[in-house]
Amino acid sequence: MDQMIKDLSECKQYLKHDFKIHLEEKTDIKDHCMTFSLNDKDLHFKNECCDHQHLSGCLKCLQLSDLLEEIMKRVQLLESENIEDLYDEILFKTSNAIDDIVEWKKHLVRSKIKPEIKDISFWSDNAGCYKSTLTLAMIYANLGPILSSYFSEAQDGKGACDRKASHIKAEIKRYVNEGLNVLDANDMKKAIDSRIKLTYKCKIVEIDGNVLQPSV
Repeated sequence: MDQMIKDLSECKQYLKHDFKIHLEEKTDIKDHCMTFSLNDKDLHFKNECCDHQHLSGCLKCLQLSDLLEEIMKRVQLLESENIEDLYDEILFKTSNAIDDIVEWKKHLVRSKIKPEIKDISFWSDNAGCYKSTLTLAMIYANLGPILSSYFSEAQDGKGACDRKASHIKAEIKRYVNEGLNVLDANDMKKAIDSRIKLTYKCKIVEIDGNVLQPSV
């Protein structure tokens, strides 16, 4: 057990410090190949590695995968210990922890690339009370000019944005009611993608606030 904890700690340090450095657009190491990693099982992304094979492996990535598999196997062995209530709780927490680690690794891959956005249209309700000038400035500075902006009239009832947002929030609430967590942007994307497949495309984009800082 002590060795397993030590190995997990080493894998954590690898993900925090070295994993992103090893990522490449195309490489024969599957875990480091962004083209392969960004493939989506629901075909939201259709990048395929047609010009190379993944014949090599990363020792740390393989070690992490083996560790998570071993941890889950040990937890599943507890099912025969006649501790049903405790077993369900341990299994639930372990599964969530493993999912969080996998999602963290995916996030590191996504954060390595910049979104290839061609056109930006901005929708918002109630233009008279709109105060997020900084948001528009950040979008312009990081992603380029906004092609068009749409605002619903004040006191004109619920607009298109409110209707869509209400639908999405209801689905997120159902996701939480199933016993799953929504604690940050990654969890929110996971909830939206799992509940509203192919209806909306949700992406997490890291914005560099330093681009708006005045030069000295």
